[in-house]
Amino acid sequence: MSIRIFPFAIIVTLLSALVTWQAGQYARDWSLIQLKEQGEDRLLSTISEIRLLIGRYQHLPFLISQNRDVQQLLIHSTPDRVASVSRFLEQTNLVAGSTAQFVLNRKGHAEAFSHWREQQDFYQLSHFDSPYFQQASQGEQGIYIDLDDANTVGSFYLSAPVYDRGRFVGQPPCGWIWND
Repeated sequence: MSIRIFPFAIIVTLLSALVTWQAGQYARDWSLIQLKEQGEDRLLSTISEIRLLIGRYQHLPFLISQNRDVQQLLIHSTPDRVASVSRFLEQTNLVAGSTAQFVLNRKGHAEAFSHWREQQDFYQLSHFDSPYFQQASQGEQGIYIDLDDANTVGSFYLSAPVYDRGRFVGQPPCGWIWND
């Protein structure tokens, strides 16, 4: 009699293992679907946030580029013009709620900066190779989103060219940093 129970026990054990394995597969698949949906929702939320911010501030670099003091600074830089435009950018930055605003000359170096009181080293950086500078130097309104790596917060830049008698003399980019 025990010989007949042995095959039955093996069949029950195998069926139990198969059901357990199937339940594990189902749970894993369900978890992956949930993660995928959460990731898609987060991506759509981030895209919506970026579009909203770009739409809200897209005009700002153009308006700054039309400022006569900004144009004069880029044509002939003097310490008084640098200070005046930096104060203008500082105030505009506060009102707009952007992270930073700056004016670049045609070589990609900052002439004026909204955080001129705190960050003097910013003037030493070159933005010549940055996509937003290259777009503006080609006569386009620039939009650039920087997502370097997973350890840094995202940022985006808007820019517009500044001309003097049809000649590119610089640009005012505005930058924003966002956190998830």
